[in-house]
Amino acid sequence: PVEITPPSAFDNNEVILSAACDWVICGDVCIPGETNLTLTLPVKEETPQLITEHVAEFASTRTNIPIANDIYNLAASATDKTINIDFVPISGDDLKIGELVFFPEVQGIINNAAEQRFSRDNFVYQLEIDRDNMFPSVPENLKGVLVFSGSGFLGAKVVLIDVPLSKQISIQN
Repeated sequence: PVEITPPSAFDNNEVILSAACDWVICGDVCIPGETNLTLTLPVKEETPQLITEHVAEFASTRTNIPIANDIYNLAASATDKTINIDFVPISGDDLKIGELVFFPEVQGIINNAAEQRFSRDNFVYQLEIDRDNMFPSVPENLKGVLVFSGSGFLGAKVVLIDVPLSKQISIQN
């Protein structure tokens, strides 16, 4: 949420809010998008009235806004063929995750069309993702969002991650 406090000497009858927006929509492939938005709002001396018919939509939308990661201890590593994200809930709680998907901030790191393999060993969860073989270099940090579904994801459906990406060397015989 963004709080906007007008200056004490504000005497306009409207205010214009503007935002430059960038996003990526991923399915079988990821498609970037961008736009500039402008919203003109009236300025009045009275307290705004809550429009109750939209409360549920706003509440639902807020649950899908990515939050900073303070829920999981994360580690990420890359091999020649995969990127692995390991995580453990800081709380030690057992999570009931139905599905987990990673969407990278930078295109070309993962193979978007390949299945992401989610597994669990006790309280350590792992997501194994095929790398994009057209992107040979590995970034210093793995940045993006983890999207959870299920009942036990500690209230967060989308978690921002920015974690160092260690490189594992594969030994050829």
